[in-house]
Amino acid sequence: MQVEINNRSLFIILPILFCTVAQLTGAGFLLPDGNDHFLTAVIPCLFALGLALVIPSSNRSWLVIGTCSSFFLIYKLLHLLQPDYAYSSLVAAFLGPLTTALLHPRSHKKITLTAKILNRTITFIILMILSCVLCFLSSSLYENIQTAINNLYMSHIYNDSYSFIYGIIYQFCETFGFGNFILEIRHLIVNTGVSQSFYSTTTAIFTTGLPGIFLAITLAQNKRKKFHYLILTLLAVASSTTGYSISMLLICLLWMQPSLFGLYLINCVFYYIIGYQIAFEPQTINKAFYNPNLDLGQINLGDMRFILYSLFIFLCNFMTSTAVLKEKQRYTQKTGQIIRVKPLIIDILSDLGTQDYSLKSITIIKALGGFDNIIHATRHDATVTFTVRDLYVIDMDTLNSNGSATRYTDGLSKCVSYTMRDNTNDIYSNMLSIATHSLTDITSEYHMIEPYSIEKSKFKNLYTCKEEINAMDSN
Repeated sequence: MQVEINNRSLFIILPILFCTVAQLTGAGFLLPDGNDHFLTAVIPCLFALGLALVIPSSNRSWLVIGTCSSFFLIYKLLHLLQPDYAYSSLVAAFLGPLTTALLHPRSHKKITLTAKILNRTITFIILMILSCVLCFLSSSLYENIQTAINNLYMSHIYNDSYSFIYGIIYQFCETFGFGNFILEIRHLIVNTGVSQSFYSTTTAIFTTGLPGIFLAITLAQNKRKKFHYLILTLLAVASSTTGYSISMLLICLLWMQPSLFGLYLINCVFYYIIGYQIAFEPQTINKAFYNPNLDLGQINLGDMRFILYSLFIFLCNFMTSTAVLKEKQRYTQKTGQIIRVKPLIIDILSDLGTQDYSLKSITIIKALGGFDNIIHATRHDATVTFTVRDLYVIDMDTLNSNGSATRYTDGLSKCVSYTMRDNTNDIYSNMLSIATHSLTDITSEYHMIEPYSIEKSKFKNLYTCKEEINAMDSN
């Protein structure tokens, strides 16, 4: 997906910063926590607007209205369907701009007011229906993931060989704020080596791995975009202990760089596998582990194995992300293709009052013998004069059915004078447009260029003509 990082990215940066400060200062009550108050959903709604506004679009008013409407609809429905899900605002912040970007009401200068209103109304209705569908699918996915995790846990409760699966599932679930499924399982056996490795690896990934990816993105940007991504990188470092901000950063990564988000999840599989082989020093973990925050007092920051493993994760994420970004840049330069959002365009009655005369223009061009026969065309009021190569290939019956055509010869030029019944300007403009697309010029005046002669040159007096020498003259 192509994104435009500019000052509108402040709608992304400021909500993440606000959430980080609110959670670290103990003011987390300002954030949505399942209380279903719309006022507490203002911050994630601004975050959703930020995600929507980085999409290149000529209709930003639709992005704003559609995203806000879709966000609050999904936010309310998810609370009704899953009242135990405390962070439904994160799902709404991702699905709101997604559903809005999939639709686009046609709006251009020539469209009538009736068509504009009808387009926006139909698009808004489809948006609401699509939002409801995605909301129900998200609710079903939430329940199925919870059931699958419980079944998986009961099937392998005594087998630590599959413990890395919990790590990758946790990373995906925490993106949308419901990673507590995995945390509840880990809290049952918190003092085991597997659980200690899970906590240490997760902490290392969030504190160094995620900033490593954003740093790679920053260095791959041009000067105009580099500053905004640098702010996101600094936020990833500052917010590495706040659960809600981590989720917003992961959603931001999924939205702007889906390929890097996939790489992030793949890397996490190996990190958890390797992490379970490391005997980290015991840490005191309580149920507040990234739910909502991480207490640094729980982590043994002096553990050299933890420090080295965190550095290893940072370097791996940074180098692999850099390699992927370079490959994407090389592909873009080679093919000239950029992944863009291609919305479904709703275009109802947009041509009302602006009839398309392309078909009639093509009919006239064919009746004149095509562009192979047309040399020049010029318009005077309702009459268009064509200079042609052959008068006898012209279909006069077709021309006379749409106007009045006359063939004549003007000196050495063969011409057709064609007076149309109506809409001469529109038809003539369409003919010129078709000629341009066909790499043909029928409006320029062409004149025969006489061969250059020094006798007619104004510089004739500068030259001296010598007597012609006969090559056969031996003298």
